[in-house]
Amino acid sequence: GTHSMTAVYSSDPADAGSTSAVLHQVMKLSAGMTVGLTPRPAVVGQTVKITANMNSAATGTVQFTDGSTVLGTIAVAAGSASLSTSTLAQGSHTLGVSYSGDATYMSVATTFPETVLAASTVVVASNANPSVVGQGVTFTASVTPSSATGTVQFYDGATAIGTASLLSGVASFSTASLAKRAHSISASYSGDSADAAASSASLNQVVKAAASVSLASSLNPSTVGQAVSFSASVTPSTATGAIQFLEDRKSTRLN
Repeated sequence: GTHSMTAVYSSDPADAGSTSAVLHQVMKLSAGMTVGLTPRPAVVGQTVKITANMNSAATGTVQFTDGSTVLGTIAVAAGSASLSTSTLAQGSHTLGVSYSGDATYMSVATTFPETVLAASTVVVASNANPSVVGQGVTFTASVTPSSATGTVQFYDGATAIGTASLLSGVASFSTASLAKRAHSISASYSGDSADAAASSASLNQVVKAAASVSLASSLNPSTVGQAVSFSASVTPSTATGAIQFLEDRKSTRLN
């Protein structure tokens, strides 16, 4: 509340007593303001929400700033005021929250840092798809922006299979240990001080068993006009599909 303060001088043998004018001393309570910020850090274009919470009986307004730029002034309701913005540029920001105070609660102001990162994208590619069991396959992750630094981790499904550092926006990982089956290959970029983390879509890498073919003739040599049967044997014996017979490297249908 407000207190009327005075000072009274008692006098002495040589000096008369005296009373001061009234000083109105206003006593207010601390608003107990706390500030929340999400997300932290943020990505360019992402909505950032700043919330000021204080005593539920507090009234007045809260001004939100980005450096010297006023983002908005919001009335306090039920002890809270919040502002959302998606206009923060890439880089470091000093965000400010200033409560006006009211008849009961003191004004208060605070600042805090916020970092806004550039959005990143990751695309993963294979140099051999499909590949054969035991064959070396190189997976390449291309990160945008190309100035991004940091590392890329490669996954086969949920299993991490390798990590590589970015160089001019590209990271590569090679392996010859993929088993026979379809593999879901993805790449996850760690992010850095200026660029947000990101993950690629999955690449369906097909790994096949190695196959061999042997060719035999039923009659060799044979005479012109004589029927000859050619047979091709494929390993593994579980292989399915078609076999093409060629004469002098030209495709020929033989019955």
